Amino acid sequence: MLLVLIAAPCFAKRARAGTPAWTKRLGHRMLQIEAADPGRLGLYVKDLSNGEEFSFRAKEYWYIASGVKLPIAVEVLRQAEQGNLSLSEKLNLESSDYVDGAGLMNHLPPGSRVSVETLMREMLIHSDNTASDLLIRRVGLGRINDLVTSRWPGGFGRITTLLDVRRNALAGLHPATARLNNLDFLNFKSAKDDDARMRLLLRVLNLNRSDLRVRTLDGSYSAYYSKRLNSAKLTAYARLLEDLVEGRVLGPERTKYLLNTLAKVETGQNRVKAGLPAGFIFAHKTGTQRGRICDFGIIWNRRNPSIQRVVVAACTRDFSSKRRAENALRRIGEAVSQSGLFRRES
Repeated sequence: MLLVLIAAPCFAKRARAGTPAWTKRLGHRMLQIEAADPGRLGLYVKDLSNGEEFSFRAKEYWYIASGVKLPIAVEVLRQAEQGNLSLSEKLNLESSDYVDGAGLMNHLPPGSRVSVETLMREMLIHSDNTASDLLIRRVGLGRINDLVTSRWPGGFGRITTLLDVRRNALAGLHPATARLNNLDFLNFKSAKDDDARMRLLLRVLNLNRSDLRVRTLDGSYSAYYSKRLNSAKLTAYARLLEDLVEGRVLGPERTKYLLNTLAKVETGQNRVKAGLPAGFIFAHKTGTQRGRICDFGIIWNRRNPSIQRVVVAACTRDFSSKRRAENALRRIGEAVSQSGLFRRES
C-alpha cells in the first residue's frame, strides 16, 4: 500500500523578491507548446515549500469536467468526520442512477448495494460518473456548492450532478432536451459519431433539424461552457489542492486517505504524469469533456515526500482532438520537470 506522509500543517512562505528563474523558463515553454496547436492552455503551479508560483491564464474560468469529483470527495469525507455518514455505509443503485462513462457501477445490476468507500474509489480512481451522482445524492449538492463557495469564494462556478451535465450540454439544441432521461443519454453516448447522435436525439424527441436552435453539438456545448457551470479558476482549484495537502480541509487521517486514493488514479496516464521524472508521485484528478481536458494534482518525490510538494492545475480547450490535448498536457509535465523547479534531495 502506498503511504503518503503528511507534514504538519504549514502555510506557504512568500516568494523571494524577483522572478524565479524556473518560472521564466516555464513561461517560455508554455508559449512554445501552445504555438504548436490551435488550442489554448491554462496552467498554475505553486511550490508549497516557498510559495513560488507560476500562472498562465490561471485566473480565467476553465471547464473542469470530472475535476468536480475532488470537491465531492472532500465533502463526503468532511461529513464522515462529522459523524453524518460512514464509509462502510451502503447505498442503493437504482435503474435511474446510471450515467454514461467509465467505472464499475454501470456493470452492476439495479438493486445492488454499494459502500460509500467503493463509490469513492470508483469516482476518483476510475472517474465513475454513476458513483459520483450516488455520492452527490447522499451528501447533498447544496452542501458541495456551499463548500466551494465558502472555502474558495469567487473561484468556482456552480457544480451540478453528472447527469445534469448531459442535460445542460444539450440544452442549447432545443428545450425538449430537458425531457431526456439517463437511459437516453446512455444510448446517446454509445452512438458511433455525432451524426448518429443527432439522428437519435431527433427521433427520441420527435423533432426535425429545422426545430433546433443550434444545428451542431459543438454549438450546444459552447453555449453550455459559457455558463461557467462545473468550472473554476485554476488559482482556486490549486488553493483547494493546497488546503487539502496542508491539512486545512480535513483531519490527518482523512487527508492521508484521500491523497493515497488520488495517487492511484488510473485516468490521464498520458497527461501531466507522463512528463514527470521517474520516482515522483502525482496524486491527481483528471477532467475530460468535449474540447476540454484537464489535470489537477500534487507532485512529490517518492523517496522524500517532505522535501517539496508542488501543486499543478492544468487545462486545455479547443484542441482538435483528445490525443493532441493530452499530448500538450504531457509536454506541460515535461516543461515543469525541466524548468528547474524540482530540487534535488538534501
